[in-house]
Amino acid sequence: MFSLSRSAECASAAGSTLQWVSGCFALLHGPPKSGRTSFAFQTAYDIARKGTSVYALLRDAPESARALQFLLRAPQVDHAVLRRIQIKTVGSHTELRFALANLHLLQQLPGMIIVDGFESYFPKGPISY
Repeated sequence: MFSLSRSAECASAAGSTLQWVSGCFALLHGPPKSGRTSFAFQTAYDIARKGTSVYALLRDAPESARALQFLLRAPQVDHAVLRRIQIKTVGSHTELRFALANLHLLQQLPGMIIVDGFESYFPKGPISY
């Protein structure tokens, strides 16, 4: 099972239900195979279905690929919705920083940004820049 942590502003604005509040962030965390990536993709799809663009930064990992393939094969998937989800694969913390620093270069700023496996980009110990 995974858990969802939200900033204090988001938690008070959203109440006890799971809803997304503009300008807020959430951290989804849990052990491997707990469904985090699938939940992130389903959330991206649900947000895009409401007309909001989503920018998904994915770790180049089998879990991400499997979850994405599952979503794409779903019988009820609407490909017009999928066009609102821009996916970029990033393999290191340097590539992640570069992708986030260059958000302003996108044709349209996304309404939601998802970083799959955020903790895996930052190994324990010092990070060299």
